[in-house]
Amino acid sequence: MSRYLLLLLCVFATPGFVWLAILGYGSILWIGAAISGALALVGMVDVIQTRQSIRRNYPILSHFRFFFEEIRPEIR
Repeated sequence: MSRYLLLLLCVFATPGFVWLAILGYGSILWIGAAISGALALVGMVDVIQTRQSIRRNYPILSHFRFFFEEIRPEIR
């Protein structure tokens, strides 16, 4: 369950950000809604796809792994 925690957080945070922005608590919340909505969409695509098991088992977090694999030679 903990591997889907970031996905669930993004899915539930998006309507919360939108609701608070509509109520007038700040226009910066629209940016938070857009970011969490985009991450939720990426996570849903990760769960549905069947080609890579790491993306299916660890949605959103797997993209950080792939990013750090890309920059590994430059860090060395």
